[in-house]
Parts: sequence; C-alpha cells; structure tokens
Amino acid sequence: MPSRARTSATSINFVITAIYTVTFANAIYQVIHVDNGNAVEFRDGVSTTVLLCASMCMIMALRFFFGNNNFMDYVFSSSEGSLRRFYHFLVTVLQSLILLGSSYLVTNPYEFIRWLTVLFCVEIVWYGGCLLFSRSSISDEMGLDRKLVKNELANGGVAVTSFLGLVTLESDPEALAWVVFAVFILNTAVDLKHNLSSYMGL
Repeated sequence: MPSRARTSATSINFVITAIYTVTFANAIYQVIHVDNGNAVEFRDGVSTTVLLCASMCMIMALRFFFGNNNFMDYVFSSSEGSLRRFYHFLVTVLQSLILLGSSYLVTNPYEFIRWLTVLFCVEIVWYGGCLLFSRSSISDEMGLDRKLVKNELANGGVAVTSFLGLVTLESDPEALAWVVFAVFILNTAVDLKHNLSSYMGL
C-alpha cells in the first residue's frame, strides 16, 4: 500500500475505532451504573427487552469495528478511484453515526429497532451502489464474492423483518424486540461463519 493510502486508511481506522468504542461503552452506560458503594447495578427501568437492544447494539459495534476497519484497509490498498473510495468512506461514516445514535436509544426498544432498520437498509443500499459502479470492491477472482452475497441476503432479512415488526408490533415492543433479536442472532451467525477469519486478521 502506498504511504499516502496507508496514512488515509490509518486515519479513517482511527475515527472508526473511536466511534465504535464510544458506541459500545454508551450501550453499557445506558443499562448499568456504579452506585455510591461502588457496586455495579442495572439502572432503574432496565428490562429484558432493554438488555436485548443493548446486546444487539454492542454486537453490531464489534462487527462493524472489525468489518469496516478491514474493509477500509482493503479499499485503500486496491486500485479503486477517488470517487469510489469516497463512496465507501461516506457510507462507513454514515453507518457508524447511525449505530452511535442507536446506542442512546437502547432503553426505547421501538426507536432503537427503527434505527437498526435504517442501519441495515443503508447496508443494502451500499451493496446496490457497488453493483452499479464499484463491482470490483465486492468481487473476487470468481466474480461476485459469494460469501458477501450471502451476508447481504442475511442483512436484507433483518431489514425486512425489522420493518414488518415496526409496522405490526408497534403496540408490543417486547414481542418486537424478541422477534428482531432472534433474526439478528441468525444474521450474526451467518456473518461470523463467513467473516470471522478475516475479522481475526487471517
């Protein structure tokens, strides 16, 4: 990687790391506090539903931390042009800010899942944009990266399920959280199956 590209990637990775560190910590802060006796306790009003939302937020922060850092390294070491690099950078920043915002909403399951839906929709739109003008970034030597295709289908499943849940379960945030959490766990299993080795630098 040329020194200029390496510097850009390093700077972006620093920003990504900072955002996801704050996101992860904030999700914890929303549900846990330390009392005057230095005991760690759940905040008043924290329910199982809130813990589900906090868990999803923290898991997404970890996934995006590894995934986006690795992807930015890949983009800036490839032959992608400046506009394509800026496209990937812009989407990465947008996703990071959405996830950061969602960390403030884990105590409001309906609003949190609304933001989570937007996050996954942005991911799908990003992939669609890549299909139109940046195929090299989602392809391997065999054509479209099949692992990534499967991941995006799983992401689409979360987006659709979350959207339908928001429409049909507005009056039952607990049921909404459980439905979305179940689909989210399946989505995370797919993601780890295809990406764990790259997350770990292998």
